[in-house]
Amino acid sequence: MRIYKEDNVSASQQFATKILINNVDVPTEMVGTHWHDYYEVLYIMDGRARQTIEGRVTEVRAGDIVLIQPGETHMTVALSDQGCGIIVLLFFPSCLNFDNRNNLYSRYLGLFMNDFKNISGYLRTPYPYQNEILRLMSKLSEEYHLQAAGYELMTKGLLYEFLGYLQRIGGLSINTETTKGRYLEVVEACRYIEEHYNTEITLETIACKAGYSKEYFSKRFKEIVGENFKTFLDYVRTSEAQRMLTHENLTVSEVAERVGYSNLSSFSRAFKRVKGYPPSNIVQTS
Repeated sequence: MRIYKEDNVSASQQFATKILINNVDVPTEMVGTHWHDYYEVLYIMDGRARQTIEGRVTEVRAGDIVLIQPGETHMTVALSDQGCGIIVLLFFPSCLNFDNRNNLYSRYLGLFMNDFKNISGYLRTPYPYQNEILRLMSKLSEEYHLQAAGYELMTKGLLYEFLGYLQRIGGLSINTETTKGRYLEVVEACRYIEEHYNTEITLETIACKAGYSKEYFSKRFKEIVGENFKTFLDYVRTSEAQRMLTHENLTVSEVAERVGYSNLSSFSRAFKRVKGYPPSNIVQTS
């Protein structure tokens, strides 16, 4: 199964939001397994679908809302004989000016820091404010696709209202705290880890690249990211391992080597510490 990165929205756009209508008439795969750097909200207009997020499969129907975080692999399959219609809302937090960390969003850093602490999951119909949310989703789609004068402000206002309802329901917790001081060197370190996780990476080499001592950089890293360097490195490596074990025909030993662990026991310990279960569980159930 091929996993690809979707790039429908760019964080550098002045208005980093996109709204789509995904509509099919027969049971079929609506979108393949993919991931992206932005947040995604799915509103099921009609029909039924099978939604998969990080390997977790759930059936959704008209009126349900699906909330997906940056970096999470996901796919949608229409189940109804009459097909399925979905409003797809894609956005970076930067378009709402939630904080000043626009450059923090990458494949794993957004997930690890989890700014939207409860965003990944589902709202099942019926739920509070269901009629209001239906009105908002319909109006969002209309404003975005007509793009009449002032549509950016109208869309932003509707987005605020929609997210406000989610927070009022209890399905969303927004972290609006800003990060003080310089943080880009830590972000670049995280991106380096995401791109070179399968090589030998040490705190010393990362600190040297950033131009700091190991002790100072370690303190800065934890201040910005919330956990230490080693914890983030293990998170990236084991997340990649989880994808390989789920989607590729590889043994645990092969995967351990591919994600940068020198021996199987250290990989197994790290995987269980991060994921809560041993890597062999995936092999046995896949």
